[in-house]
Amino acid sequence: MWKIKDPELKAKVNQFFTDKEIHEEFEKNTDLYNYFRLSTVNKKGLCVTITVEKELVEFVPEYQENDWNPYPTVTPPVDGKKWLTQDEDGNLAIRSFTRSFEEGIDYSWEDHDDRLIVAFRSLPAPYQPEETK
Repeated sequence: MWKIKDPELKAKVNQFFTDKEIHEEFEKNTDLYNYFRLSTVNKKGLCVTITVEKELVEFVPEYQENDWNPYPTVTPPVDGKKWLTQDEDGNLAIRSFTRSFEEGIDYSWEDHDDRLIVAFRSLPAPYQPEETK
């Protein structure tokens, strides 16, 4: 999804436009200009138009529930949940993931050096024989 890079600017623009609206307008834009426009009219008739330079936007991959997600480009959306991880040597393991906010955001995989994890995905549903489904 295309998102505004600067968190402060993003917060200001998100007062009027969702990330989905920003993404959609950026995608519609042609390459003729180095900016794109966001425009809306609310229920009270207030018209808001914001022009954003393209260089202020970056593509941020989103979490894919049924596929491998590159780590740390994408981080797990839920803390404490178990995930299937793959390290740089191709080894697979089930680990939980947590975030701490003590000194900024810090990511941590259970019992493993975060720098060695290259991907993660959701665990599949447990097997159930046909007669118990």
